[in-house]
Amino acid sequence: MQERFPLVTGVVVSALMVSFVSSLTATASATPREHADRTWMANGRVHALVRAGNLLLIGGHFTRLLPPHGSRKEPLNVDNLAAIDLSTGKPVRSWRPRVPGADATVHALAVSGGIVYVGGRFDRLAGTDVENLGAVRLSDGVAVAGFAPAIAGRVFTLLASPDRLYAGGAFGRVDGASRAKLAAWDLPSRDLSGEWRPRAVGGAVRDMTFDASENSIFIGGAFAEMAQSGSTFTRESVAKVAALTGRLRTWRIPTGVIGRPQTGWALEATRARLYGGFGRGPNFAAAFEPDGTVGTRFWRERLVGNVQAVELSPNGRRLFLGGHFGLGELQQHKCGRSLRGLISVRPRTGKAFCDWIPQLAPFGANFDGAWTMLAMGSKLWVGGGFAKIGDREQRNLARFSI
Repeated sequence: MQERFPLVTGVVVSALMVSFVSSLTATASATPREHADRTWMANGRVHALVRAGNLLLIGGHFTRLLPPHGSRKEPLNVDNLAAIDLSTGKPVRSWRPRVPGADATVHALAVSGGIVYVGGRFDRLAGTDVENLGAVRLSDGVAVAGFAPAIAGRVFTLLASPDRLYAGGAFGRVDGASRAKLAAWDLPSRDLSGEWRPRAVGGAVRDMTFDASENSIFIGGAFAEMAQSGSTFTRESVAKVAALTGRLRTWRIPTGVIGRPQTGWALEATRARLYGGFGRGPNFAAAFEPDGTVGTRFWRERLVGNVQAVELSPNGRRLFLGGHFGLGELQQHKCGRSLRGLISVRPRTGKAFCDWIPQLAPFGANFDGAWTMLAMGSKLWVGGGFAKIGDREQRNLARFSI
C-alpha cells in the first residue's frame, strides 16, 4: 500500500513528500540490502503496518516486542498492538493500547485526524468493549468514546481519508444493518454512512487502496461479483468504486484474466499502473491499466505461493512482493536462487531484480511469510510470520535498507 502521512489537520499526502526529495535522489540507484537491519521484533505474527508521523504502528497476534538480535535489552510486553519510534528505533512504552484475548488479532490499521482505527478479530480495545473495530487516540492510546460499531465478522482492511473511514472484511452486517463485506463511516462524526454501500458477492474483501486521484477506491478480495441496485456485475477479485458514493465504476479487468476462484490479497495504485498480488488458484503478481473502462493487463509474474503484499519503492523504480512463495512444499528459483517469501520486480515489466532475494525461514512446510510491507524514505518494513532472514534471527518484523 502507498504510504500516507496523517497530519494533525487530517490532511493526507503522498509518500513522495518534498522533505524526502534529497534523500531519495541520493539513494535512487542504491542496491537494496538483502540482510535485514538489526531492529526490534515481535514474538508473533505481524499483519498490519502504518506510519503515523514519527511512529510506526504495528498490529497482529503477538504479546511481546523483542529486542534486536544480540541485544541485552528486555522484551516489552504488549497486546497485539504497539508502536516504534522511527527516530530511535525503540518501542514507545507509553503507547500500548491493549487488544487482549487468546484469539485476538489486529489485521488492519488506519490513521486520520489524530485517531488510530483498529480492525481485526477482537472484543476489547484499550479497556473498552468493541466488536472487531474500534479506535484509540494517537497521542496516548486511550479509547475513543462512542465508536464501537458491531461488526459481524472479521475486518481485514481499513482505509482512511480526512472525511471518511472505509472497512473491508468477512462481515455481513454492521450495527444490525446489511453491509456485504464493505462499510464506511463519515469523519469526524464517525457515523455509519448510509450512502456508501457497495456489496461484494462471494468471499472476503482483503485490501483497498485509493486510485491516484483519490476519487475512486480499488477493492481486492475473494469475490467474483459486485452487487448494485438489485443487479450483479462480474468483477473477478478486483473492483473499482467511487470514494464518495460507493457506486461501481464501469472499469473492470476482463473476465478470465484473473479467473476464479481467486483472491486479490494486496493492491497498490499509481497514475500509470494498478499492481496486485493474487493467490488461491494460480499465484501471481500483475499490473493493470487503472483508468478508462478496461483494466488491461500489462504483465503477470507467476509464483508458487500467494502474493500477499505489494509495495512500490518511494522512487517508483522497484516493486516489492511478499508472500509465502517458496516457504511451502512447492519450490521456485529466480536468478539461479531459491525464492523464500520476498522478491522485487521492475514495475514496468514485472521482471525480477536479481540483487534482492532475501531468504525467510523456516521454509518447506508452512504458509507463513511476508504479509504486509511499508516503504518510507530509504527503508522497507516487512511484517508477517518468520523466524529468520538468512542465517540471523529476525522474528515477524524486519526492516531493510533499500
